[in-house]
Amino acid sequence: MRVSYFTKTLINHIAVATGAVLLATIALSVSAGEKAMVHGAWVREAPPNMLMHAGYLKVINPGGEEIHLVGVESKQYVKAELHLSKTIDGVATMVRQDQLSIPAGGALALKPGSFHIMLVKPIEPVKAGDEIDLSLLFADGAIVAIKAPVKRAPSSSHLPHKNHKMN
Repeated sequence: MRVSYFTKTLINHIAVATGAVLLATIALSVSAGEKAMVHGAWVREAPPNMLMHAGYLKVINPGGEEIHLVGVESKQYVKAELHLSKTIDGVATMVRQDQLSIPAGGALALKPGSFHIMLVKPIEPVKAGDEIDLSLLFADGAIVAIKAPVKRAPSSSHLPHKNHKMN
C-alpha cells in the first residue's frame, strides 16, 4: 500500500500536535503530591486507654513553589488533624492548624513539641510495630499516601498528649 506525501505530512503534524498537547498537560498537572517527599514518618505509641496518638514526619518540597498541607486522613482513626503544640502561660496547649506551608526548596518537620498530626480515637488498638496508613492532603488536591510505623517514643522526647488542652 502506498501512502501519499499529503497523508504522511498530515500524520506527522497530528503526531507532533498530539505530543505537544500531551507534554503541556503533563507540565500543567505537576502537583504538590508529585513534588512533595515525605521522610521519617512515625506514630507515637501511647497507653492502651489513650484516645489520641501523635504522628510525626518531614515534608520536603524540592519544587519551585510553596506548597500547602491542608489535612490528613487515616481510615484507622475516627479523625485526624494538623496541630501545633505550644505552651501558653505555662500550660501545654494544642492548636488545630488549617494548613501548614512548606516553602519552595524547603522542608517542614512535624516533630514532638511542635507541628504534628493528631490522630483521634483509633478504630482498633494500636501498639508498637503496627503501621498506620496516612493520606496527606495538599491545597492543590494532591494526596500523598504513606505508611507510618508505630514506635515507642524516645525517653527524652515530648510527653504524650495526656495533659494537653486542645483549642
